[in-house]
Amino acid sequence: DIERWLPTVTTQRAQLIRKGEAYDSRPSAQSDKPIPQIRFKSLLPIFNEVMRGGYRDGALHIYAGITKHGKSTTLKTHICDGVLQKQFCVLIITENTPQLAIAEIIHALSNLTMDEIASKRFVGTESETAEQRKGYYGEWLAYLDTYLRVFPWDWLNDSRLNQIARWYHPQVIAADYLHQQPGLFSQKPTNTQDEMGLFADFLLSFAKEEGICFLTAGQVADAASQKLLKGDTSTPAILYGSARVGHASDTYTFLKRHPDKTNFAYFRVWLDRFTG
Repeated sequence: DIERWLPTVTTQRAQLIRKGEAYDSRPSAQSDKPIPQIRFKSLLPIFNEVMRGGYRDGALHIYAGITKHGKSTTLKTHICDGVLQKQFCVLIITENTPQLAIAEIIHALSNLTMDEIASKRFVGTESETAEQRKGYYGEWLAYLDTYLRVFPWDWLNDSRLNQIARWYHPQVIAADYLHQQPGLFSQKPTNTQDEMGLFADFLLSFAKEEGICFLTAGQVADAASQKLLKGDTSTPAILYGSARVGHASDTYTFLKRHPDKTNFAYFRVWLDRFTG
């Protein structure tokens, strides 16, 4: 009858307009779709622990950290982790330039120095000639061309993220990092009081719909940062005045750089949808 037929047709037409395909709401149709699973594991055991098993289709992971405590380093390490395993990754840079991010990634993956990468003047060592090191740089660039795309800050936007998903079908997207900036939404939301919370909700839905593992980070400031610096990590920090940012994620993790040891950090998972 019409009361049962009309909602189904309306839903299908709305999905057809929005995504170019009709939506079938029957359980038998939906049960055929894959349930998000771990696509691949990290080469770093700590990342597997934080992500509760590895890089999962349709997961949103958010790190919270204080200024200069490793948010960018952690997200770029995730990108290196993915491309080394030949997984297609996308990096969105909101704090620096794409060229600097690419230089840092090549530096992390190789034994080339940042000075060499920036100047394109390579220096020989006891075991390698300058020409060999120049060749390594070209090889790493070619490798990254196969498995990585890097976008500037204005691509952290709802419609542009959907474009990235359609064009590249990445396994991993990392946004370095999440903060209040113009243009998060292509159309201004009606609730402008909690735009960051709304955008975090969008990121979760986007990751689920596209089957992408999305990683980002937010900065803890003011009194909350002082509390964390003193070692009190018992309560999840509120990012940008919105508790929804952390609660939208599948895992919400605090990270803090070790005061003395380089590239050594502490992680505490505050919220976790996978294991409770």
